[in-house]
Amino acid sequence: MHVIGIDNGNGDTKTRNTIFHSGVRQLTEDSLSPNIIEIDCERYALGENVPEYNSRKYENKLMYIQTLASIALELEARNIHEDVPEIWLAIGLPIGHWGNQKDKVKEYMLQKDEVSFVLNGKPYVLRIKGCNIMPQGLASTRSYRPKEKGNIITLDIGNGTLDYLTFHDGVIAEKECGSEEYGIAKCYELVKRSVMNRYSTDIDYYSFENYIKNERATLNHKWSGTIDEAIKEYCKGVMHIAKRIGYNANTCSLHIMGGGAYVVRQYAVLDDKKVTWDMDVHSNAKGYESFCKQNLRKQGVDFYD
Repeated sequence: MHVIGIDNGNGDTKTRNTIFHSGVRQLTEDSLSPNIIEIDCERYALGENVPEYNSRKYENKLMYIQTLASIALELEARNIHEDVPEIWLAIGLPIGHWGNQKDKVKEYMLQKDEVSFVLNGKPYVLRIKGCNIMPQGLASTRSYRPKEKGNIITLDIGNGTLDYLTFHDGVIAEKECGSEEYGIAKCYELVKRSVMNRYSTDIDYYSFENYIKNERATLNHKWSGTIDEAIKEYCKGVMHIAKRIGYNANTCSLHIMGGGAYVVRQYAVLDDKKVTWDMDVHSNAKGYESFCKQNLRKQGVDFYD
């Protein structure tokens, strides 16, 4: 059995080794899309756009389709070519939704014992044997948390949510954890509004995404000042949330991770001595796998390590 960690982010879907945009579009005609999945006599294009934030992803097919595609891509990345591989899923939810959604998401992921589909012309048959669901952000803390004394707050900044976790001497304080709908999608909203107000024109999401990755060859350089100011305003909002939930540079350390970490690192004014960074966008997926394997070992369940 293969344990596969999947981070079903609103912006990107990640495994230990793969990443693609989370958008899924149902096809009604031929398509030139390079990534097409066929399941239950329906065809979908993967990764063509970033979907609107949805806090209840288990209410439609899209998260399931992303998950199946992720499994197939990860099996290819690991050079696994079994006829019917057995899979144990390790996934996560924003900590603010984890308590009341984990059972529904587990049922959603285990809706079929065996599932068949075609990805980019290659057929797959999978047996999904089980599913562990963990709070987002917690996975990345495993490496440093046992060593950390005092107070530390982790901010996991995704596309849809900003998740925060508070630890005292390495022990999580559940009542001081939660989620805010203040991910990078909010940053894009601020940038889009500022560009429209200043130049009476729109900036698409891909141009915004390239800008924050410092890939700016095709963007009007005159917009840079306006965009930078909007991003700084977003970062002020991130730090406002951090302070509201208890961050104080005099008494607390800050750990920042997720896709939004590179934005905050570039634009926020922080005391670097008090801040640690996890810039690996695959970190949650890797952490889900690690935690899941630890639990399976305790249960005596065999799997490929």
